[in-house]
Amino acid sequence: MKTNFNSSLLPVYFVLFVDNFAFAITFSIFGPLFVDSSYGFISKAMSMSSINIMIGVALATFPLGQLIGAPLLGDIADRFGRKKAFYITILGGTAGVILSGFSIMIHSYIALILTRLVTGFFSGNLSICLASIADLSPDEKTRARNFSVIIIITGISWMLAILSGAYYSDPNLSGHFNLALPFFITGIFFILTFLAIAYFFKETHKTNDPFRINLLQGFKDVIDTFTIKKLRLLYLIYMLWILGWGITLQWYNPFVLEKFHSSTTAVNWSLFLVGITWMFGGYFVNNFLIKRWRGLPLIVIANALITVCLLGMSLMSSFIPFAIFFTISCIPAAFSWPNIMNLISINAPGSIQGKVMGISQSFRSMSFILATLLGGLLAGINLTSLYYFATLSFFLSFILIFLKYFRIKKATP
Repeated sequence: MKTNFNSSLLPVYFVLFVDNFAFAITFSIFGPLFVDSSYGFISKAMSMSSINIMIGVALATFPLGQLIGAPLLGDIADRFGRKKAFYITILGGTAGVILSGFSIMIHSYIALILTRLVTGFFSGNLSICLASIADLSPDEKTRARNFSVIIIITGISWMLAILSGAYYSDPNLSGHFNLALPFFITGIFFILTFLAIAYFFKETHKTNDPFRINLLQGFKDVIDTFTIKKLRLLYLIYMLWILGWGITLQWYNPFVLEKFHSSTTAVNWSLFLVGITWMFGGYFVNNFLIKRWRGLPLIVIANALITVCLLGMSLMSSFIPFAIFFTISCIPAAFSWPNIMNLISINAPGSIQGKVMGISQSFRSMSFILATLLGGLLAGINLTSLYYFATLSFFLSFILIFLKYFRIKKATP
């Protein structure tokens, strides 16, 4: 059993690495792409309000694709097995990132929107990976530990993606470098993950359940899940969590460039440091805490700390303290996220883990869509309101998880 576990788990983590790399690569590219007119996507005459709306739409198309595709891919993973689902997502992701690179090369905003939508549609790897990890985790402690390893994987891939995006997109370093090159590099990584899954991953789940195609299933899942008593509150907490974090993370680069007029180098290095604190909080701090406490009180504490950090970011008038608050906030965020996912997984039947993780992806996608679109509108009105809104979202998430913990504590004799 141990051999099967190791041989199947490692390629799953590699898929997570590349999937997060593809997600993070845009954070060092989209800021300058839409703020600097020399890259050909905006004109000098455009207002900041129009630019922010363009950024919001560009960021929203990826999670919109996820919202449509993730439940479908989750069902495929439950019906035909994780391995076949991985093949579909990886090949689709490869095509999406390569086409995104070409869209940047031809300076086409419409093409970039469409290719990001395609990339998002096939970006169901997270839900499939989480379902595979759940398949390979026999108990709550093992599952929590395996989920916490995701933090290390995503932290490393985040840092490498930020550096790769910053370095390989800078034409001043080499005449061969441009904003499209990081997307082509990501395409090569996707091909490597396809080979890893083909040769090293052993199927963890297969049933004979019926399979139906419904491209609106993601929207239906978001609505229907609130009727599931055990999961509806957890999903609402998760949605508010992602909404607040989505605004904090996705708008960090353009916010800093617009408000503080910092250099792209300073922004990228601050994003790089975020990967370190994310790994520290999600793996070392989380593993230390879960040995002593259950997940629910940890989420309560983490959400309170994140709320305080985001409020601090909202009040800062210069880049350095703003970046420090953000870097610190990643520590509680990193051990809050896997514990929320663990609670959702534990409260769901084992036979529909892929479905449940797909629904979790739908909530994540819906929240990211709201975060990016609301962010564009809020930034057009008042740039600082972005982080006040993120603070409010996390505060509501904290209140709900605290009330749940209080009720459980009160009912325990």
